[in-house]
Amino acid sequence: MSDPRPAAGHRLIRLAALAAAAMLSWPTAAVAQDSPSPSATIADALSQRPVYVDPSLESVLSAEAQEGLVEQIESSDESIYVIVVPLVRGDAWDGDEEQLIGVVSDRLEGDGRFLAMGADSRLDGKDYGGGSSHALYAALAVNIDPEMDNAPLATRLERAVDLTAAGTGEQEYERLYEERDTGGSGLGGLLSGASGQGARSGTGLLLGGGALLVVVVGLGLLLVRRRRTNALPPPLPHSTFAAIDTAQAAQLRSELRSAVTEQGERLASFSLEGASEKAGTAFQKALDAGQAAGKALDETSDLAGLAGVRVLLDMSSEALEATRAGRSAPAPSPHCFFNPLHKGATAPASWRAVGSRQRVRVPACVQCAGALKTHREPEALPATHEGRRIPYYEVPAERSVWAATGYGTLRSDLVQRILRGDLREGS
Repeated sequence: MSDPRPAAGHRLIRLAALAAAAMLSWPTAAVAQDSPSPSATIADALSQRPVYVDPSLESVLSAEAQEGLVEQIESSDESIYVIVVPLVRGDAWDGDEEQLIGVVSDRLEGDGRFLAMGADSRLDGKDYGGGSSHALYAALAVNIDPEMDNAPLATRLERAVDLTAAGTGEQEYERLYEERDTGGSGLGGLLSGASGQGARSGTGLLLGGGALLVVVVGLGLLLVRRRRTNALPPPLPHSTFAAIDTAQAAQLRSELRSAVTEQGERLASFSLEGASEKAGTAFQKALDAGQAAGKALDETSDLAGLAGVRVLLDMSSEALEATRAGRSAPAPSPHCFFNPLHKGATAPASWRAVGSRQRVRVPACVQCAGALKTHREPEALPATHEGRRIPYYEVPAERSVWAATGYGTLRSDLVQRILRGDLREGS
């Protein structure tokens, strides 16, 4: 029987050659080693001007509105900063406006009051220095103010800046909260109105214990529902969501371009000399997933497609780690089915889609699993299909490789589908 080692060695050398050749088709834009981080860019801009708006979101907050905020801030005696940037899970701040504010504040190295737009359109505020929470309460007040319902972002920010500068955010928040709970449409107002009507009719509260209990419980549920409704601002118009999605995708694409290039360089420089067959097989999987990531980056541009690039890069990295350890490549670690950009460990969760009677078990992150336990729909990764913004998994499977495979959580052939050309328009 012939010695199999020469054949194995030849195969591994061929894999290394394939890796080097694959680099020619991957994005090759050089990554500047000294390019500033997104946080540094924002901090540098805020050191010159107290309002920073990502260029991709100027349709949400115009240049004229920005100048108005700058003048408003500069006429106050407070160090107030406004930040409006696209936030997405997996970005430099993991889609968290509080983390964004904290990092930028550290770079500015000084006290200040910060207002930022969150990914869900709410305002958030944080205060550093002075021992007060003017910006925090100003943001909270604007978020529950019924007069700010359907107001443009510029109007909401102007109001928040005004409350922050005056230091009256906490008082305004308490006033609005009290009015919401005891006003004419709250439980107190409704009960007092019912009592008044009963007194005029000569019955007063002599409704009977059971009937009164039903009224009180019903009004209590109404109040709870109103609290939940008023806790958040109204949804943004579709055009605004589209602008934010586009901006988030542009930022994520820039980060992924660098990540794909770096992974390509790691694969091209890896030596298979003396590697085992298991390592060679793992390396092939790393190479395939890396090539699929580069292909997806070239052929998709929306958040759904870019999330797929992130998943494929993770698959490639895991397989390359197995190669280094001389092991077979393990099954890829499952990402969150609802949004693969969500970070952290996942665990199987039972889920029934809206309008479906069938329950399935899918991997979910802590955040999405918590939503399912409280009978809420998780925060799904959006996709656009026939002009509508919907969860990516509601796109017909024949139109989206991501919906068809759940980013690899439903089927194990995601990489093969990408390499054979299953990416479609809108995928």
